[in-house]
Amino acid sequence: MFAKILFVYVLFINLIAFLLFLWDKRRAKLQLRRVSERSLLFCSALGGCVGAAFSMKWFRHKTQKISFLVFYMGTIILNTIYLILLIQYRSVFFA
Repeated sequence: MFAKILFVYVLFINLIAFLLFLWDKRRAKLQLRRVSERSLLFCSALGGCVGAAFSMKWFRHKTQKISFLVFYMGTIILNTIYLILLIQYRSVFFA
C-alpha cells in the first residue's frame, strides 16, 4: 500500500514541478510576475527534481543562472539521499 502511495506522490510532485517551471517560463516571456526561485527549488526538493529537469531541458529555462543551478544540484543530492534511505529502510516502509 505504501509503495502505491509513494508512486502516486512521486508522479504528482514531478508533474507539479514540471508545470511550475513551464508556468514560470511563460510568465517570464510575458514579463509578468514570476514564480519565485525558492518555490521552484522547494518543489524540486520535495521529490520533483526529475520533472524540474525535464522542464528545464525542454523549455531551456533556468539553465544559464549558475546560482540557481548550484541550489538545484543540492535538491538532486537531497533526493538521492531520500532514495538511499528508502532503499536502506524498505522493510520498514514496505512491510
